[in-house]
This record gives sequence, structure tokens and C-alpha cells, in this order.
Amino acid sequence: DPIRPQFALVANRGLPSLLQVSLTDGAVTLLTLDQPPSEIATDHIRQRIYYSHGPGAIQSARYDGTDPRVETTSSGATKAIAVDPYGGWLYWSFGRSILRKPVAGGETETIHGPVFVGNWPFDIQLDLVNDYLYWSEWEPIEQGEIEEFGSGRIMRSNLLDELRKPYVTTARARGLPEYRVIMRYPVRVALNPFVST
Repeated sequence: DPIRPQFALVANRGLPSLLQVSLTDGAVTLLTLDQPPSEIATDHIRQRIYYSHGPGAIQSARYDGTDPRVETTSSGATKAIAVDPYGGWLYWSFGRSILRKPVAGGETETIHGPVFVGNWPFDIQLDLVNDYLYWSEWEPIEQGEIEEFGSGRIMRSNLLDELRKPYVTTARARGLPEYRVIMRYPVRVALNPFVST
């Protein structure tokens, strides 16, 4: 496993570049890109930076800014990007869906959605130790011609609250399979805020 990079990336607001700041000595390097990035993720194994520029494609480049590639093409807004360097997957939210594809190339898969009514997935996070994908969902609020987002919710939080309730403990004590215990009621109850808003 290659050593993780010792730098931070900072979007250079509105400009087609990133500022790469060394965490050891504070040196700043300007990485020139072909589009201004709005979302950024890194893959320390393949030593690539993945970025989107809001409406449009997800692109990548090497840590030094060379070898630019178009990873995905789309006409909608990409709200978040995450990379699983060990599993070799690129995840992103697009419209009302969460998608993934192998970083080495291949077919795009839908992980969640599309949801035609209700919330938009934002802020994807990967838990590589426990093999979980998390995201928050935000409810669009129409205000004139501008669509704003408010009321952030996290499905995992709702599910964890339900899993602590006595009826779940009782179902486990009765010997029901774990999958059935979780899917029978806790998941349904945890989804209520998403479905009803």
C-alpha cells in the first residue's frame, strides 16, 4: 500500500486549478486543470485526483496535474465525489441518484435512486474499514427560480435510533435472522422522513 499523500488540496475559487499545500513544510504548488473544480476526491493508490466542475463531467489527473482524463460525462450537476482506492470504485451523486463505476473503466452502476420526489443525495463518505457508504439527503426548497437545499437528514442516524428500540431486541431474542430483523421494521421506520417529506 503506497504511503498516503502528505498534502491538502484547495479549490482555487472559479479558476481551473487546485492549490496543493504540503502538510510537512507548507509549500504551495499550483495544479492547472482544464475546468474549475467544485468537488474533489483523491486516490492515493493510483495517485490521482478526481474532480467535477458542477454541471458536467467528472475528470481526473495525476497528483502533479498531468495525464488528465474524463471519467464520466453528464449534463447534470455532480454534488459529491468519493473514491474507494482499495476496491477501485469511484462514487458520485448525480441528480437524485448515487452512482459508481470502476476507476479502471467500465459500466456505471446505480447504488441509490433515482428518487423522483423528495430529497437529493449530497456529501458522500466512505467507511473503508466497515465497508459502508454514507450520504446525507437534502430536501430542495423552491424559492422563485432558485432551488435551495435545507433540512439535511442522514439515513444511518435514523436507522441506528431504531435498532436500539426494544422491539428489535425482542426480535433478535426470538432468533429471527438479522436481515429479517432489520428489514422488517427498522428500515421502514428509518425511511419515513425521506418518503414523507
